[in-house]
Amino acid sequence: MLRRGLVGIAIVWAAACGGGNEPGSGASSSAGGASSPTTPAPPAPAAPAAPAGPRVDRDNFQLAAATDGAALHAGQLGQVKITLTARNGWHVNQDFPVSVEVSGPSSLSFPKARLERGDAAAFDEAHFEFQVPVTPGAAGEQELRAKVAFAICTETNCLPQEEQLALRVAVQ
Repeated sequence: MLRRGLVGIAIVWAAACGGGNEPGSGASSSAGGASSPTTPAPPAPAAPAAPAGPRVDRDNFQLAAATDGAALHAGQLGQVKITLTARNGWHVNQDFPVSVEVSGPSSLSFPKARLERGDAAAFDEAHFEFQVPVTPGAAGEQELRAKVAFAICTETNCLPQEEQLALRVAVQ
């Protein structure tokens, strides 16, 4: 009985979401079997995560972490820039709760380890930029990590994203 109910729910859900037809498949649920125009399919899900690096490049966005060439100095407040640029007809969702969470070894201190939309230096449909404050406690190479949550959209599709970045910085 429970199984029959779950199958019924799945059928109703599939019908409400376009009958399970994939965009661009040519399948149609309209009368007479005529094919209707479809929107382009969203990009395929990303492959299993590779080790995090300072940049994530996808067809619909680029996300990057950088120091902009400015050296970080032990004991002094510096900044790391986190930027996202939308590509190929996609845009940044203005209503999604965008966040940047930074972490690193104990030798890196973050006055604010979680930044949200209101903390952005720039934020519009084409891109966003966060200036992340960081104070290194010691000289040497350090790795700053960032988890960035956002949504990238077209007129018909919206894809929530959570990406990891890792930036190795030389602290003087």
